[in-house]
Amino acid sequence: MGKTCIQCGKKIGVFQKAVDGIYCSLECSAAAQRQIAETERKAAEQRVVQERIAAEQAEEAAARRAEQQADAKARSTCPKCGAPWSYSPGAGPAGQDTGSCSRCGFSASFVAIDKCPSCGGTTLVVESTTSARCPRCKSRRE
Repeated sequence: MGKTCIQCGKKIGVFQKAVDGIYCSLECSAAAQRQIAETERKAAEQRVVQERIAAEQAEEAAARRAEQQADAKARSTCPKCGAPWSYSPGAGPAGQDTGSCSRCGFSASFVAIDKCPSCGGTTLVVESTTSARCPRCKSRRE
């Protein structure tokens, strides 16, 4: 019973000596080695790409976590005195957020917290979508 070359599919005769027991010639053996090396190279490149993508995703997740922590800190700090305050999301009129400080007595309903462009204070309590008032310097932004 004759064997078949696993590279090219030719039959290896009964009296013919097979190269490495599975190839019909040295050319088929070399072609198989090149094919294996190419497959390994592509797999290594794919691993590098996957590692890079995973690292980028980890960096993006860390940036999102840092942003969320900064946002949570801004919302839990009184914009007037900087002390911790009672923050309630969506508890005000028309679904606005509310906050009240037991230290300085400041309380407000607001849509968002931003930086004040005039005094450089840490936050600006936005009372509506069109007007904003800074609790530190009392300036209005229209």
